Amino acid sequence: AGCSGTEKWAGNIGPAAENCCYCGGGSHAMFPAISTSSICTEDTDGWFDQNGYDCVWYKVMDGPGCPNYGNQTAHNSSIVEGSANQNCCYCQIDVTNDVSPTVAPSSSEMCADTPGWRDTDGDGCEWYQEFDDPGCPLEGNNYAGEMGSAAENCCYCKDPTCEDWSTTCQK
Repeated sequence: AGCSGTEKWAGNIGPAAENCCYCGGGSHAMFPAISTSSICTEDTDGWFDQNGYDCVWYKVMDGPGCPNYGNQTAHNSSIVEGSANQNCCYCQIDVTNDVSPTVAPSSSEMCADTPGWRDTDGDGCEWYQEFDDPGCPLEGNNYAGEMGSAAENCCYCKDPTCEDWSTTCQK
């Protein structure tokens, strides 16, 4: 595989190359069972979405099968039409939801917003939850304060798959 260019999305546990199975690191232990009945072998060459992200972004920022962002459509200048679900192999993975993960997360694997963190405008993590998309693709790396960016300090920005931002989220 390979995930060159993803370093800028390194989360609080490190870069994709060390933590993402597709990129050569990580572990499949936390993922649900995945059907291999129809295996996609290659992403559609030349496809990218309205934000300019190609299929690598979906592998880093969404879960298997792309439940959060898979419906994003191609950019007007993309040479290929359709959504991420239609063009990215990672988004075509059929995840069986009735299978529990094989390893339960420990409390040390929980994400919590960095206490007292503020960006250069004085906004905290709650601002990003209100005004940016999950994973903070628009503003998460901008306006870094003394303690770093929202992408480094806010669960909402670190884990775009979390379903309950009001408490804590799993990495």
